[in-house]
Amino acid sequence: MAQVMAIARDPRLQWCRSWADSITETEIDATKVILIFLREVGWDYVQEYEIKSIGKYIDFYVKAPYEDGFIFFGIECKKQLSYDTNATEFAGYVEQAGAYARELQAPVFIGPLIDSFNLSDMYQGGPRLTSVAAASIFGGRFNVGIMGFSYSYSRLGIGTSTAIFTLRGSAFWKDGKFNPKRVNIVTTTGSKKTRTPLRIYRRKKHEENIAERRDR
Repeated sequence: MAQVMAIARDPRLQWCRSWADSITETEIDATKVILIFLREVGWDYVQEYEIKSIGKYIDFYVKAPYEDGFIFFGIECKKQLSYDTNATEFAGYVEQAGAYARELQAPVFIGPLIDSFNLSDMYQGGPRLTSVAAASIFGGRFNVGIMGFSYSYSRLGIGTSTAIFTLRGSAFWKDGKFNPKRVNIVTTTGSKKTRTPLRIYRRKKHEENIAERRDR
C-alpha cells in the first residue's frame, strides 16, 4: 500500500511505473527482460523446458554456477508484475509455479517484478500484507520465490545491479552472489518441515557423464 501511495504522490515515480509497465506489457516483452538479465549474468538456460512428468513447459530452466559446480532452478514469466498486481492473480501464479517446483525438485521464481522496493518489502508480514509479500510468504512454503528488479529515480534499467531473487523471506541471489541459506528446497510431512540442499552438479563429474554418453 505504501508503494502505491508514494507513486500516486510523486510524478517521477509515476513515470518510472509507466516505464516498467511498458517494458513488460506482454509476456513476450517480459520474456525479453528476463533474457537481458540472463545474458548479462551469464547463466545457461533452456527456454520452454518440458517437465515430462506432468506434460507442461516452464518458461526458463536455469543452470547457474555455484561453489565448484552448478545448480538448477526455474523462472516462470508473467507480464506487468508489480505491487499493483492483485493477490488473486499472484495466488494463481504461485499455484502454477509450485507445481513446477515440486516436479523439478528445485525453486521456481515468478518474474519479472519491476517496481520500487527494498528486500524487506517483498516479505514483510503483519495483519495487512501486500500481494507481493503474501506471494513471497506463502509461495516460499512451496519453493516459489520472486525475481525482481528495483528501480529509483536515478537508476532505471534491467541488469545484475538492480536484480534480486527472493525465497522464504530472504535473498536467494543478490549482488552477484547466492545465499547458501536459501540454496535448498523445503519438503513438508505433516507438521514437520525439512530443508534439503539443492543438488550441486560437479563440473568434472558432469563432463565425464557427457563424454561417457558420447562414447556409447
